[in-house]
This record gives sequence, C-alpha cells and structure tokens, in this order.
Amino acid sequence: MATFKCSSCGRQIQPAPQCPYCGAHQGQWADELARIERSIAEIKADDIRIAKEAKLNAQKLQAAQFQRDILSHANAQAQEKVRTRTRRRTFVRRPAGAPPGPAGPPPPLSPDSQPPPRRVPRQESTRPAGAAAPPPPPPPRSAPVDVEPEHRPEASTREVQNIYLGLGGLLLGIAAVVFAAVAFTSFDDISRAAILIGATAVMLVAPPMIARRGLISTAETIAAVGLGLVPLDGYALWTVDQIRSDTVPGAVVAGIVFALTALVAGWYAVLTGLSMPRYATVLALQPIVPLLAYEWITGPTGWALVLTVVAAQDLLLARQFDQRGRLATPPWLGQPAAPEAPPRPTAPESDAEGGEPQDTPVAERPESAPEESDAVVADAADAGRKPAPVPAAAWLRQLTWGLSALAVAAAVVFASVATLRATTPPVALAAGLTLVLAAAVGVVGAMATGRRVVVDVAAGILTLAVIGAAAQIVAVAVPGRALLLIAGVIALTGLGVRAVPEVFRRGPQLASAAALIVMGVVVAGTVLRAAIAPVRAALPVWEADLSAYHGRLAEAAGPAGWQLAASALLLTIAAVLSLPPEARRESAVAGVTLTALAAPASFGLPWTVAPWLPVLAAIGIGATGLYARSERAAQAHVAGAAVVGLVGAGASLVRPASTASVLAVLTLAGVLIAIAGSWLPEQAEALRDEPAPAQLLRSGPAAEMVGDWAAGGAAFAMPGAAAAAVAATAPVRDEAAVPILAAAFVAVCATLGYAALAQVAWRRIAFPLSLGTGLGALAVTAAAFGAPGAEVADAWVGALLLVAAVLLFLAPSIDAGRRPDRLLDGPDFAAAAAIAGIIGTFARIAGILFPSAVLAVAALLVLLVAVGVRAMPPDWRRGPTLGVAASGAVLAAIAGYTALSGGLRVLATPGALWEADLSAWPSSGIGVGWQAPVALALLAGAAAIVLPRPWAYDVAAVCVGLATIGAPVALGLPWWSPMLVGGAVATVYGVMSVTAVDPRAGVARAAVAAGVALHAVGASLVRPWTTAAALTMVVLVGALVATLARALPALDDASLEDIPGSAPPPEAEMPLHLGQIGGAAAGGALLALPGALASMAAAAGQSAPAVLAWALAGSTAGLVVIALVRRKVARYLPYATVGIAGGATITALAALPTDLPIGVYAAAAALLGVVAELLRGATAPPQYVGEPTQRWSVMLGGVWRRMPSSPAPRGRWSVSPEMGAALVAAIPTLIALASIAPALVAALVDPHQTVNHIWEGPPAALTNPDRSVDPTDVLGTLLLTIAAALAAVGFGGRLSTSPDRRGDGIRQAIPVILPGVAITLLITPIALDAAWPASTMAALAVFTLAMLGLALTPPPPPAERARALRVTRLVVFALGLAAGGAGMAGSLATRSLTLFTLGGAVVVGATAAMFGQSQRARILGWLFAAASAMGLVLTTTLVLGLPAAWSAYGVLAVGAALLVVAAVHPRLRRPRPTARPPRSSGAGTAPRWSPSPSPSTRRHTWPACSRRGAPCWASPPPAPAAAPWSAARSSGPASCARSWPGGSSWRWPTCRCRRRTRCRSPRSPCWSA
Repeated sequence: MATFKCSSCGRQIQPAPQCPYCGAHQGQWADELARIERSIAEIKADDIRIAKEAKLNAQKLQAAQFQRDILSHANAQAQEKVRTRTRRRTFVRRPAGAPPGPAGPPPPLSPDSQPPPRRVPRQESTRPAGAAAPPPPPPPRSAPVDVEPEHRPEASTREVQNIYLGLGGLLLGIAAVVFAAVAFTSFDDISRAAILIGATAVMLVAPPMIARRGLISTAETIAAVGLGLVPLDGYALWTVDQIRSDTVPGAVVAGIVFALTALVAGWYAVLTGLSMPRYATVLALQPIVPLLAYEWITGPTGWALVLTVVAAQDLLLARQFDQRGRLATPPWLGQPAAPEAPPRPTAPESDAEGGEPQDTPVAERPESAPEESDAVVADAADAGRKPAPVPAAAWLRQLTWGLSALAVAAAVVFASVATLRATTPPVALAAGLTLVLAAAVGVVGAMATGRRVVVDVAAGILTLAVIGAAAQIVAVAVPGRALLLIAGVIALTGLGVRAVPEVFRRGPQLASAAALIVMGVVVAGTVLRAAIAPVRAALPVWEADLSAYHGRLAEAAGPAGWQLAASALLLTIAAVLSLPPEARRESAVAGVTLTALAAPASFGLPWTVAPWLPVLAAIGIGATGLYARSERAAQAHVAGAAVVGLVGAGASLVRPASTASVLAVLTLAGVLIAIAGSWLPEQAEALRDEPAPAQLLRSGPAAEMVGDWAAGGAAFAMPGAAAAAVAATAPVRDEAAVPILAAAFVAVCATLGYAALAQVAWRRIAFPLSLGTGLGALAVTAAAFGAPGAEVADAWVGALLLVAAVLLFLAPSIDAGRRPDRLLDGPDFAAAAAIAGIIGTFARIAGILFPSAVLAVAALLVLLVAVGVRAMPPDWRRGPTLGVAASGAVLAAIAGYTALSGGLRVLATPGALWEADLSAWPSSGIGVGWQAPVALALLAGAAAIVLPRPWAYDVAAVCVGLATIGAPVALGLPWWSPMLVGGAVATVYGVMSVTAVDPRAGVARAAVAAGVALHAVGASLVRPWTTAAALTMVVLVGALVATLARALPALDDASLEDIPGSAPPPEAEMPLHLGQIGGAAAGGALLALPGALASMAAAAGQSAPAVLAWALAGSTAGLVVIALVRRKVARYLPYATVGIAGGATITALAALPTDLPIGVYAAAAALLGVVAELLRGATAPPQYVGEPTQRWSVMLGGVWRRMPSSPAPRGRWSVSPEMGAALVAAIPTLIALASIAPALVAALVDPHQTVNHIWEGPPAALTNPDRSVDPTDVLGTLLLTIAAALAAVGFGGRLSTSPDRRGDGIRQAIPVILPGVAITLLITPIALDAAWPASTMAALAVFTLAMLGLALTPPPPPAERARALRVTRLVVFALGLAAGGAGMAGSLATRSLTLFTLGGAVVVGATAAMFGQSQRARILGWLFAAASAMGLVLTTTLVLGLPAAWSAYGVLAVGAALLVVAAVHPRLRRPRPTARPPRSSGAGTAPRWSPSPSPSTRRHTWPACSRRGAPCWASPPPAPAAAPWSAARSSGPASCARSWPGGSSWRWPTCRCRRRTRCRSPRSPCWSA
C-alpha cells in the first residue's frame, strides 16, 4: 500500500485519520483523493482516445490492404504484359562450314519441326487437366549469346538497312531531277531523253529480279525511283522540238504525262506485284484533272468544282482497293466481289534485309492492338527461318481516303470564298451549289469510311454549307430582308435536321447550333440596343419626354424594324427544332428572352404598352420554369425572367401609374410563382399515377429554386410598387418625397419582416429571398439619401433598414464564424435588426401623421410589436425580443432623460430649506413634454410583456419610476403633486412587492417604491408641513409593507393546517425576498420617523433644540418598538438598525449648521446604533427560506433561469452584530471625535511646551488654555464610553471560542472601554476648567489605565472575528502612549511632580511585568520599569543636589535588583526539557508525554523541538475514557489550547523557532527539546 508523509512529523505513514507517531490529524486525504480521481478521469479519457485511434487505425489498415490488393493485381498484369512484350535479342553463332541460307523462301517445315514464332504473348494454357504436356523444344544448335539489356544496340540491322535504302533512293531521284534540269548545256534534247528513258528502263527491269532473291525492300526502293523517272521522261520528250507542239498547252501535256505515268505504274504493279507501284499510281492520278482543266478554270468557283471532281475520283478509287491495297473486281464487271472479312490484326514482318513489312494474319490480341515489329520473341532454333514474302500495300487505301479528304477540304474553302465574294444572284447561286456539292462529296466519303465521328463532322459541314449558301443567296437577292430570311433559312434547316435519321443527326444538330449561335450573337447585339431603348426613353424617372419616346425606339431598332423581333422568334423556333434535347430548353428561353426584349422597340409600341410585353414574357418564363427538368434549365428560366422583368420595370418608369401597375403585377406574379414553387413539389408524388391532364401540374425538380428566385424578385419589386402607387396619387410630386419614402419603407419592412421571421423559424432562408430583400432595401436607402425633399430622419430609417438587410444576408456567415456556446446566432441578429427597422419605420410614419406625439406613438408601436412577439413560439422570440429591447431602449433613453430632468428641476426649486420660492416651481415640461411619462408607461408594459425575466421586472420598474418622477412637471401639475403622485405609486408598488409571486419582481417593485418615495420626500422640502406629510406617508407605507411582508407568509402557512400531513413552518421563518422587502420597508419607516417628528415640530414653530430632540425621540421610539417585536421580526433587525442609527446620524448632521453640541447628538446616535445591534445579538438568527434573488441570470433566449447560487446562511446572521455595531457607530463616532478635537489637542499637545522650561513651573498654555472647549463634550465622550462599554460587555463573551472561557472574552473586551474612558478623563479637566496639575494627572491616569488595561487583560484570539478587537487594542496603546507622553511632559514643570511621575512609572511597569497576560506585555513592562527606575534614581540624585557621578551607584543598584528578581521569580526561569520523542517502534504505541512546567506561556506552537534539526513533535496526553478532550483550534500557525476533564487547563509548550514541522537550524533556541 502507498505511504504518505505526515504533515507534522514528516514520517512515512499509511492512510489514517491520525498519525500513529505524533497523533496529528491528517487533512491531506481529501487532496490525495481528488488527485486520484483526476488521475482516473485522465486515464479513462486516454483509454477512450486510444480506442478511437485504434478504430481509426483499423479502418486505415483495411483501406490500405484493399488498395494494396488492387495495386498488386494491376502491377502483376502490367508485369505480365511487359514480359510478353520484352524483346529478346539473340545472336546465333553459325557453325563452322555451314553454307549460307538460300536466297529464296525457306523450305517447308517438317511435321516434327517447331512452328514459326508467334507474334503475340503466350496466353494461359487451355489444355485439359489430364492431358500430357507437349514435348519440350529441341536444344539450339549453338549456344546463344544474350545481350544484356543495358548493352543493347540503339537500332537493329533491319532498321539500319531501311534507312540506307531510303536515303539511296532519295539521292537517285534528286540526281535524276538535277540531270533533267541541267543537262541542256551538255546534251541535246534527244540524247537527254534517251539517257533518261534508258535509266528508267533499267530501274524498272531490275526490281523483279531483286525481289526474287528475297530483297523486297531493295526492290521496292528501286521501283519507286524508276516510276519517279517516268514523268521526267515525258518532260524530256516534250522538250524535243520535233515532238513539241505549241498548239497543245503545257498543262494539258503535263496532264497527259501524269496519266501515262499512272497507266505505267498500274501495269507495272500488276506485273511485279510490288507495293510501291500502287502508291505511284494513286499519286499520279491526282493532278490529271486540274492540269487538263487548268485553261478553263476561272475564279474560286472553278477550282472548287475541279477539286470536288478530284475528291470524287479519289473516293471511287479508294472503293476499288481492299484492305491489303489490291484492286478488287467491281460487281458491275460480272463477278460479285466477295464480302470483305473484318480486318484482322496483323503483325508486320520484314525480310532479312528489312524490307517493307508484310501482312501476316495473327490471332486476335486481348489488348486489341498489334505487336510492334521488333517485339518478336524468337528462339535460337527459329532464328534462321523466315516466312515467304507476300507483297502488300497496307496504307494505300488510307492514302486514297486522305487525298480525297484533302481535296474536299480545299474545295470547301474555295467554294466558301466564292460564296462570300458573290455580289449577284447567279454568281451566289453557282458558288453556293458548288459549296453544297463539295460538302456532299465529303459526306459520301465519310459514310464510306464507316466511322461515326467522321460522318458527324462531314454532315455538320454539309449543314453549314447549306445554311451559308442559302443565306448568301437570299442576302444578295433580297438585301432589305436579309436578317429575317437568314433566320428563316436557319429555322428551315433546323426543321430539315429533324428529318435526318437519328443515327446521323448529331452532326447536323451541332452545325445548326453553331449557325444559330453565330446568328444569335448578331441578333442579340441589335436586340440589346433595342431593349435598352425603352428604358432610356423613360428617363428621367416619372418625367420622360413623351413626344420623343417613339423616335428613340425607332432609332434603336434601326432599319431592321419589325424584322428584329421576327428574326429572334424564328431563331427561337430553329433552336427548338435543331438543337439537342439537353440544350433545347435553355436555347428556347434565350430566344424568347431576346424576342421579348426586342418587341417594344421593334414594333414601336407606345409607352403605355411597351412595358407589358416584357413583363408578361417574364411572368411566362418564370411560370414555365417550375416545370424545368434540370437545375441548369431552371437557372436559364430564372435568368431570362430576371432580365426581361428588369427591362419591363425600367420601361415603366415613364409615369408613376405605369410603374406602380407593372411592379405590382410583378410582385403578385412573383408571390404566386413562389407559392406554386413550394406547393407543386409536394404534389408531385401524388400526381404520379394520375391521368395525362393532371400530369401538367407535376413540377420539375428545380421548382423550389424557381420559387425562391420569384420570391426574391417580388421582394425587390414590392417597395417600388408601393412608392410608385403613392407617387401616382400625389397631386404635387415634388412635395411628396416623404410620403413616397414612407410607403417604400413600409414595403421594405414587410419583406424584411417576412424574411426575418422565415429565417428565425427555419434557421435559414433561400439566398434569392435575402438578395431580393437586400436589393430592395438598398434601393430605398439610396432614394432616402438622394431624393429631393428627403429629410434626415428618412436617411436614418433607410440606413437602419439597410443594416437589417445586410445582417439578413450575412446571417449564414455570422453562424459560420460564431462560437457554438453563444446563445444568439445570425438569424437572431437579423430578426432583431428587422424588428428595429419596422419600429423605426412606423415611428417615422407616426412623426409624419402625428408630429406632436411622435414619442408616445412610437412607444405604443413598441408595445404592439411586443404583444406580437409574445405571441410567437418561444424559439422564435430571441431575435425579435432583442430588436424590441433595442428600440425600446432608444425611446426609453429619450423619455427617461426628459422625465429625469423634470424630476431634478423639482428638487432644484430655488430657495432655502422649507423656504422655497414656489413661484419658480417648474410647471411645464421641456422637450417632448407630456409624451415622456406616457411613453415610459407604455414601454414599461412592453418590457413586462416581451422581455425575459428578470429583465422584465427591472426595466418595467425603472420605466415606471421615471414616469412617476417626471409626470408632475410633464403634465403641468401643481407643486404639491409630486408628494401625492409619488406617495400613491409608492403605496401601490410597495403592496405589490409583497404580493409578487416572483422574488425578483418583488425586489424590483420595492426599489421603485423606495425611489419614488425618496423623490417625493425631496420634493416636499419646500415647506415643513409638506415634509412632515411626505415623511409620515413614508412611515405609514413602510409600516404597512413590513406588516404585510410578515403577515402574508403566516396566512399562507396557516392554510397548510387544513392539509393532512402538512405543517406550517416555524413562526420565525419567512421567504428570503419578503424578509428583504419587509426589512427595507421597516428600516425606511424608522429612518423617516425622526424626520417626520422633527418636521412636525418645525411646522409647529418650535426651536432648533426641540426639533432635534423630537428627532432623537423618534429614533428612540423606533428602538423601543423594535425591542418589543424583535422576536417576531428577526429578519427586520439589520434593516431596523440601519434605520435607527441612520436617523440619529442624520439628526447629528442636521445640528452642524447650528451652535448646538454636535458631539452629544453624534454620541447619542452611536449609542442608539450599538443598542440596536445588542438587541439583534440577543435575538436568535432567523431561518432563511428560498433562494437569493441576486443570483438571477441575465441571458436572452428561452433559458432565462436562476443561476446556481450558494445556499443561504442558516442559524447565523449574514453580518454579525459586532460588525454591525462597528459599522453603524463609525460615522457618529467620527463626528463626535471631530467635535472634541480641540479639547484633545489641549490635553495631548499643549503639555509638550514644558520641555523647553523644565522645572520652571507650568507654562501659560496649561494654566490658562486659550482653546474653546465646550463642557458638553464631556457628555458626548461619556455617551461614547457608555456605548463602548455596552458593546464590550454585550459582545465580549461572543469573541471567545470556548464556552468555558466566556470570562476571558469579557476581560478581553475591557480595552474596548478604555478609549472612551481615556478621552473622557483627558478632556474633563479642560472642559471643566480645572486648575493645573489636573490635566497632567489626568494624562498620567489615562496612561496608567491604558497600559495596565492592555497588559492585565488576555490578548484576543487570532481569529478573523477578533480583528476589530485587536485594532482597538492598538488604538488604546497609541492613545496611552500619547497620554503618557503628555503626562510626562507636563510633569517636568516641577521636581516633585517629576519624581512622582517616575515613581508611578516604575510601579506601572513592574505591575505589567509581574502580572502581564502576554509575553510581549511582560517584556515591555520590565523594560519600562527598568528605564523608569533608572530615570528615578538619576532624577532623585539631581533633586538632592548630589554629584552626577553618584547616580551611577543607583543605576547599578537598580540593575542588581533586576538580576535578583529575574533569578528568584519562577516565570523568568528557563524550563527544562521534559518531553521526549517516542521510542517505541510499534505504530500503535503512544509516546511518553508530560506537560510543560511553564504554565504561563500564552502563545503555543508544538510542544517539542530538537536543537539539531530533529522534527518538532507532539503527542496528546492519554484522555480518560469517561471524559474526552475539549479542544478549540484556531487558524493561526502556533496555537492550541486543551482542557483537562477536571476543569484545569494546560498549554502546549512553546517553541521559540515558531515552526510547526521541523527546526532545520542547528542553533535554534527552544524552550523544550
């Protein structure tokens, strides 16, 4: 088990209540237990965290394993592919003497030989499980030499051979061209032709022979060069003069040459079977037609036609080739062509020299891609085998298709240029037909390829060609209607596209869309200019020039006129017809939008009709958006409706009536669409199985979004509609700015209120609604700041509404950035701002309608809004409550300032006390006048209704109090009305405070009653009788409230007697708040009673002493009443003390302006306060019922509650009577001391003048004091002394912590009496004009009483409650020193008095030294006695006239006497150590213990302390079984008193080191070991 260190002896012990060694109580277990609990909680938290981390790690591990399996599988597949594709290069060493292989094809394979290597990776074996494995391949004839991958050559032998062959053929061709070009100077025409023809013949004859040797690549290269020389031969022949003819153009000759070249190449290909002649044939056919028709081609149209023919030629030629590039027999020759088998993947092979790849059919690859030519896996045994070469032209067909496509593209370009350049209808028609023909040829070729993408592109080009050609033809033929006709062409094209089969429709659709977009951009530019025209013509707002309206629209529409709208409509139809379904709705919305925008200016509509077409279009677009099938389509509807609606609203700004009607329709439509947007989605499921007509009501998935945007548009349009409606009815618009803005403010308030409540209810609203509301508020605010005739109040209201709109818009951002423990969120702040804006708006309207009652009407609005907020659900109230509170606070500040200023003016009525000038009494209010109290009363009702508790009580109470204070002046009532109104309100609220159910409500009402009562008393100081009446009213109301507060709980408790099993609480118990209210009422009554009696006496014409006497009599009467009923109203006693002492203190202060003895009245006040507290101390403390009211929380929201509070004290006073007596007597005592200050100065300061005249007689200041001292000061000090004596005697026993030491407590209280006695003794001789040395003897007597009183009385315990007593002893000590100094100084006047004083000092010091109750007192006593004795000896020597040296013998005698006394007196001897540390090793054995032989020690620590650092230890004596110990421990570090059962007491021996645990100093002096 764990061990712990003892807090006393420091030894390691096990957990136990007491230490087994020293017996000290162990108080650290609670801390240790708390530490262990914290450790357990932390360990549990760590355990939970580790479990969460383990769970998270398990999830991560599972995910990682899953990813690892996927990547491992993918990596395995990739490695398998790499292994099958990796080229294995082997070099086979030919055996010595082996003949070279034959040049021809290899011999056929024998059945036992291995098949040629496959050019695909090996697949998994499909061999049955039981089948025998195939025999292994035979070993190679020679050991292969593998080349490591890092040392592989950069190129293979085949690649190098192909490069050399290509370069060689290219050089030969270049050489032939150069020869043909430059041989004119060296050879004649015939020789040059003969050389070229000979070279051509050689190169054409050689390839077949080379091919038979297996050198296919070489043969193909030579054949290509030879065929390339054929055109050069033709050119050389044409240059011969004998053959050349000038009648045949060179282009025709070139065409004939290329035609012959094509024939030669085709014949050569058939004879040799090589591939290159086929390519040469296709290439030679390309320039034939352009060369033959060159002389007849004029312009781009001709070239386009020729290129179209070339493209058709290539198209026909491409269809004559099969997949291998061979000519296929056409069906029209009589032999139907066999259906082409689908192309199979081929692996290109090469001959030994790296000739052209041959087509070798292979099996289908899983990867659907052929293997590369160098990725052949060959074994060493198969290195010498090659398949037979098969000539083929794999790329010939693709080349032909490419040439055809290139010709089509060139033809389309030339035809397009020709079409655009056409200026006459015939030219445009020819170019357009050529363009369409070229595009048609391209479509035919694309369809021949069989590729969907190519077909779509070609069909799209054909569509664009048709649209472009038709558009150019109509534009040239009918220039004035070009825009309309082009749009019609596009529309017809779109209709034609719908007729195209679905499989071929995508390309034409995209082409139509492109044409539509281009045309739409062109039309949109003109439409936008025309759309802005009605808006510009409507400016300035509501004052447009109607005579120029039509001209502006016609100017914007331009020459197109009505065609603009018709074109936009046709484009819309084209979009619906031609575009794909996924973009059809958006394009239709865009077309309708453009049509609606263009209609007013295009058709030249008048200003009364111009706005309605866009508005109706906007409504239609928005309504149809409810049925949009995608969110993108819904967004298009929203955008289109917004644009068209804005243009329509702008066009309506011509006159206010038009604006009002248009905006009203837009608002209504927006509201209806918003309702439909929220209702239709709810009915969608219900209408799913309904018949077809009902299906029309099924909305789209984005209907709610459309409805939200419609609601935002309605919110934006509503303020404008309201403002325009008011403006339309105003006779003079320039003077109606304020009403127009007021109407706009009301509309904004409606939208803001709806949006704010929606946001509070749902904690969010749609973005469009907040945006529309904000834009509406922004527009109205801008108008409020910039409209002519607007006032500052309008700007403030607009700014307030704008702030509310901004908060509404930023509510989500506020929620995102706020702390989660905050009660108010973004919607609450937005709702608060909206409510404040609504109140401000209607207050502004009230100011317009009722300019003389703005404040009252605004307060009424706050009350009405508060009632509405109260009707809301509790979760909705937080934000609106804050808004009502903010608005009410502003109004309350204005009204409260007015009311408070009026109340202060009443109190500041000019004139002296009871002699005010009533003619100057304020009879009318300033500022808002009568509205202030009315507004405050209404605000009090609003606060009581809407504010949370306890704010409702406090705010309502403050408003009622301010209204009561300011009502007399604001309502113009007479000068005596404040007393009447205040008394009535105080009475009503005082009674209501007692009957309140909620304690906080009762306290608030009581505070109102006290406040208005005080104001009534202040206002009653104009005359004595009014003061008497007001104070009497306060006394009566206080007595009534106090009686009700005490009686009502008793009545409620009496009703419990009729309930079985229940019993009323004791009579002394009452609710806490009733005790506070009743006590405050009783204290107020007691405080007002002396003033009432004094005012009555003054009103009766009595003198000032009589008036003050009546006042003291009133306080005394109150004390007597409290003494009689104190047991029944124990809860009232602290308040009663304050009332009694406060009334008496006010009486003393009232005596300041007079010549009456202030000190007597002040002392009497202190005496009354002390007696009142003595009565309270003699009364049993009350039992508290209920919770403290000050622990209420002050939060908004639905959680207004009391916060956890500390339990009320039970069985004791919250403020002790001793402390209460000190507090209530402090001010009167200070006043009394201030009144006797001259006498104290004469008694304590003037005697020091004798120091300069020693033994020369008393100075004049002592014999004839010139300070004015009143004899009544003695009475005042005597009363203070009596008060101190009563307090000391009454409270002295309460300071003791043990019942057996009540006598010590009373003796400890003696120093409390000494200050009063001392001051009385000091001033009595001076006040009574006694002869000297009476004042000196009085000072010496005070010194003696003070010092012996402190020394012979026990010191107070070091407890908190005895602090006042310790401070009092310090005051007595200081007063004794001052008196002793004054007495000693006064005794220096004569020799005899000096000797008497020193002798008395010796006696006083010796008495303190011998019988002092504390060590400090004894030490000071010995020191003072020794010093006084030495001074006495010295003075005696001087008085007797002896030499000064003789005084040394006397001093030595005094020292010897002191040594003798120190040795003989038992209290001064050093005690021997009697306690020993325990020697037993057992934990249960008690150590030996003996009490200290020094029973006089007053300060104790622990009984034993080691000199050499041993621990201080203590062990209690064995307690008898019949009588346990009685012990009282103080909070000090070294005090412990114990009592024996028989009654005798003993003390712990004291350690000088004053340490509780261990004496670490080796030199520590200790009284016991």
